Amino acid sequence: MNTFVIASETIYSPSSLSGFTEAMIGILSRVRSGKAVVAAKRVYFGVGGSVDTFRIECSNRGAVAYEIEFDGLGGDGNGGGVRRCLVEVQML
Repeated sequence: MNTFVIASETIYSPSSLSGFTEAMIGILSRVRSGKAVVAAKRVYFGVGGSVDTFRIECSNRGAVAYEIEFDGLGGDGNGGGVRRCLVEVQML
């Protein structure tokens, strides 16, 4: 059975990041072939969530999370603003 999870703006604070990661890993660990793609800002200023923290949470739970190369997801197009990215997650 293949499973594909898509999420966006789910890792904005430490409490939501942890809960979302736990639920996502719970789903992915029950299937033979599963993958998740999470769209997020690199850093959520003022609330504490970040892609780096999400990747660490995934690693601590037996999954690998890495940023997907994707042009056009950066700030305001002039080098400013909050950079966005896509993160792919799979169980080891």
